[in-house]
Amino acid sequence: MLLSPAAQSVSLSYSAPLLKVTPPPLLPPTLATLSSTLPALPAQSPSSFPPALKPATQTPSSMGLRIADEASQFWNISSEGGPDGGNMACAFMVNKVLERAIGHKYGADPDTVNSVRTDLLQHGGRIVPVQEAQGGDLALAFNADSLQNKPGGTAHIGIFVTPSLIIANSSTYRRFNQMLSPHEFSKLYPYFEVIRPVECLTQVSGFSRLV
Repeated sequence: MLLSPAAQSVSLSYSAPLLKVTPPPLLPPTLATLSSTLPALPAQSPSSFPPALKPATQTPSSMGLRIADEASQFWNISSEGGPDGGNMACAFMVNKVLERAIGHKYGADPDTVNSVRTDLLQHGGRIVPVQEAQGGDLALAFNADSLQNKPGGTAHIGIFVTPSLIIANSSTYRRFNQMLSPHEFSKLYPYFEVIRPVECLTQVSGFSRLV
């Protein structure tokens, strides 16, 4: 049996191809806007804040603010020129910020967290309670083997830009764009420290005083 011409016709439809939308480039965060990227905490009294998120009790030193501001200017900068193509570049990027802010790097090996930590403390840097962290302080998380330079040693380092926000290198994106709260950073490895560089300390009447 022959089909009529109408029955033999084929219905065609056309859909416009999907357009690939390129997101706008990430802009460097400012100190004023960085803290707003974290979810708001529920209303509660200061004493009930988680230890890592308690409000700052001290005003950052001018050098601390300078380090924090420089860290914000490094936001999203590639770390591919660092160790392992940016995968192991946390100390490398922190030292880039410090070199711009205070004029020099820390560490006999400035690309190794343990070396940076040792140099910071040997030159007068001070470990401070996380509740007193402020802009310009350095956050370090590590395991025991890292301190002894043993195989299996792992560590991470970042910079406080506000008392509740740390910027560090992202090994995933190989950029200086990892943002963590102190509580999140402290969970990366078994040990956690906040170190204030000596440049952010002042001497008063022969005694070191945090400012």
